[in-house]
Amino acid sequence: MPGAGGATSSEPKRELEPQPPPSPKRAKIDQEETKPDPSPAEEAAEGETGTVVEEKERPIPVARTRRSQFWYYRDSTNLVQGPFYPGQMSEWFEGGHFAPSHNVAPSFQGEVPQQFFSIESLFDLTQAFWCDDDVAWKPPEEPPPPEREKSDEELRQQLRDELLNNKIRTGPGAAPIWNDQAN
Repeated sequence: MPGAGGATSSEPKRELEPQPPPSPKRAKIDQEETKPDPSPAEEAAEGETGTVVEEKERPIPVARTRRSQFWYYRDSTNLVQGPFYPGQMSEWFEGGHFAPSHNVAPSFQGEVPQQFFSIESLFDLTQAFWCDDDVAWKPPEEPPPPEREKSDEELRQQLRDELLNNKIRTGPGAAPIWNDQAN
């Protein structure tokens, strides 16, 4: 499982069941995760050996990939598949359907991308395909089908049933009696 064993306190806790990483829409991200990537000098200061750790160069900055509305991937026959929502891609990646070396591409405004990159070159693998709060994580749920329209006779019967069963009084006799002689 990508990222297993290398977890730090700033990473979200992983459950034992395979699930996609929590979306920023559904989980609070620690402040550590929102800080910019440390420089090589900062990493070296924190390192145990004192050697300079090279900063991983990303073809697209992480902040920009979090703005991607959709994602595409190349399948085993090199055909472009997509568009897919970030949450769908994240679930598939966490489920083992994509290797870290699999080629994917972001789509920011619905365009079909021309340049693809490996997942591992774009993301920290524990946060692959995560998106900003204002980017849709999954497709919207389809509304339930509308109820069929009732005929006039069915509506009359429904009203009769409700009035008789609930003992709702209507008309002038149903109004409360006003008492002007209240203390």
